Amino acid sequence: ILKWTTLFRDHKGKVKEYYQKLDFGKMSNNDVRHTMDVLWDRCREYAIAKACYQKFKWDKMTDNDKNSLAGSLSRKDFALFKDVCSRFKEKERGMSLLLSYYRDRRDAKNGLPLTVKLENVPKYAKHAIYSRAELLYYSNKFKEAIVAYQQADNPPDTLWKVVSCYRKMGDIKRAVNQLMEIENFFKAQAPEAAIQIAQVYKGAGMKKLCVAAYRKVLRKYPKSGQSSRAHEPLEAMGERIGGGSDAEEN
Repeated sequence: ILKWTTLFRDHKGKVKEYYQKLDFGKMSNNDVRHTMDVLWDRCREYAIAKACYQKFKWDKMTDNDKNSLAGSLSRKDFALFKDVCSRFKEKERGMSLLLSYYRDRRDAKNGLPLTVKLENVPKYAKHAIYSRAELLYYSNKFKEAIVAYQQADNPPDTLWKVVSCYRKMGDIKRAVNQLMEIENFFKAQAPEAAIQIAQVYKGAGMKKLCVAAYRKVLRKYPKSGQSSRAHEPLEAMGERIGGGSDAEEN
């Protein structure tokens, strides 16, 4: 039936006719899911696909199955996605999934109340705190976001976020200090932290400190991609670049 439905997908009446031939009583949830996907993705028959959604046997569906279904519907229909999230046996798992949806769309109005509920659930607390930090950041509440990022405590990722907050606030000193911490304690991130220090100074119009910071990148991380990136702004500022020895002298 689905084969013929796909072949006649340009004939709306035929698609509906074939759909009515399906015996959902004999179909597994996987069959229903496949049918809904065909109707949605291949036939573009959204109304019929939504009707198909009503045929799921929820009591026979695991939370992992619901998670997979929700992931697909999050890109198609929010109302159905939200409905799946509400059907998890582990309620907090569904709430966490919904929170991720709101966070990814920078929807603080709907997302922040969920963080309050989930922060008291150990399994989801860290995700909730980080989501709260992100939503506060997107709402331009940078001071509150910094506190939340620090609570999330996932360095160096959260430290980069704190740097971004300070830069948004125009707090040059704290931004640089945080970048120095990243450079000193996270070897893989050190070259990027070093060049961002130069960029912070550049954005603040502090040319002398900016030049010194760029030259530090050349001197300390000569084989890094950041070293290559440091040449262009130095040249644009009219600074002579003489290689490693020149960098050392400065």
